[in-house]
Amino acid sequence: MATDGTHSHSTESPTASSESPSRTETSELEAYVSPTADFLLLFVFAVALTAAVAGGVIFMP
Repeated sequence: MATDGTHSHSTESPTASSESPSRTETSELEAYVSPTADFLLLFVFAVALTAAVAGGVIFMP
């Protein structure tokens, strides 16, 4: 069983090496998407905050 796991690991190693360029692509994609996601999160938060404030102003009187 343990030998099987080790064998599986050995088989995975070359696959990981082959995926190296793919991993770089993913990293580039993450570098581009991450700030966009952060901005989107901030935008959604701002909209929610604005809606809450507007709701408070509307329901205040």
